[in-house]
Amino acid sequence: MNIILQISQIVLPALAVLLVSYFLVKKFLDHQTEQQRLDLKLKMQESVTPIRLQAYERLILLLERMQPAGILMRSNRPGMSAMELQAAMLQQIRDEFEHNLSQQLYISLQAWEKVRNAREEMISMINTAATKVQPDVPAAEFAQQWLAQSLETDKLPIQDALDFLKNEVRQSFF
Repeated sequence: MNIILQISQIVLPALAVLLVSYFLVKKFLDHQTEQQRLDLKLKMQESVTPIRLQAYERLILLLERMQPAGILMRSNRPGMSAMELQAAMLQQIRDEFEHNLSQQLYISLQAWEKVRNAREEMISMINTAATKVQPDVPAAEFAQQWLAQSLETDKLPIQDALDFLKNEVRQSFF
């Protein structure tokens, strides 16, 4: 019995020291792992943040380039018919949009939906204005119809998307 008592006096404190050491080392290693994960996440954010901001900038530029007056000025050429101007405007919107398709990786799903909806609404508005003039009339008549229709709209879908993107940037980065 005396030998069991002597062994337990040695083994029990050793087990206690082992258990305390195990939990301290485990806690230390867990903390180190979490710290490394946070450091990695911070480094990734540092490299992704400028890319995300650039994506917002490019999409805002896309929306600004779809504004009625701007798209008319860039698309209209002397001697164009209404149908040619309509086609040029639609092509310009499609080209700009396709050029910026990859930006959807860096923005929220809601923001991308707003941009897509703005594009679709602008295309629809251009096509609606084109139905109100004869295809072979001078482009100036179509331009007048298009601008008049744009002015009648309370808030262009482009403005809604612009406001959404700007607000999202402010909330996410500033």
